[in-house]
Amino acid sequence: MPQRSAIILWLLLAATLSVDAVVFSWMASEPYPDPLYAVVTFDALILGQLSVVCIWSTITVTTNLWVRLAPIVAVVTAALLTATLVDEPVMLSSSFTNHLAYYGLHVALLVTSIWLLQRTEFWRRRSGASREWQYSIAHLLIAMTVVAVLAAAMRNSVFFSEDRWINIAFACSSVGLTVAVVSLWSLSWHWLLRLAGALGFAVLLGFAFALALVVASNDRLAPNLSLIVGAHYLLQVIVLSIWLGCGPILPVAQFARFG
Repeated sequence: MPQRSAIILWLLLAATLSVDAVVFSWMASEPYPDPLYAVVTFDALILGQLSVVCIWSTITVTTNLWVRLAPIVAVVTAALLTATLVDEPVMLSSSFTNHLAYYGLHVALLVTSIWLLQRTEFWRRRSGASREWQYSIAHLLIAMTVVAVLAAAMRNSVFFSEDRWINIAFACSSVGLTVAVVSLWSLSWHWLLRLAGALGFAVLLGFAFALALVVASNDRLAPNLSLIVGAHYLLQVIVLSIWLGCGPILPVAQFARFG
């Protein structure tokens, strides 16, 4: 990796930690229950950064145990932070389980999706890298462990009780959004076109999510929900675009960046 990429990586990391510190302090200072706009901002920031960790862990050519375990560490950290800063302190244990299931499902689906994307003809053309359709016993054991833990967490999570299909659909839509952003930033277009495409996809996805709610449940609050979900998607896209456009995550040799 070139020296310039290493410098940009550390600058991005410092900027990300600074933004995190501001948002976390903001959340900690708000009385319970937190304002909706604060919760949306906090959750979108966490989800976007989890996606960045998953993309880096899956795409990077550095293959060691710590890199592969990074998404798991990130999920546990995100669940603990959310349980501490968003929900009431007396609900820490149950809130941790709820968010562990929520973030864990997102990460599991995203890692699987990126793994599949890397083995498509599109990825081979854009990156010049060829990945084989193979797995080891270690992969199988890790997958079985993750599925078992997620199943237990989801069974005890309020996110997957009464409104479980809405939450599952939202988790899948966030994964689809992330895969679309990765695909767009892998193109050789000008960075403004790639950024516009990613933001436009987020807006369309927000409207589609609201429309699906109207058709499925005739929910009159769907238009308001589309604004909330759309803002959530847009914040995720901003986090992802900054890291994918400026950071050394996508293969440098083939993918164009900001410039």
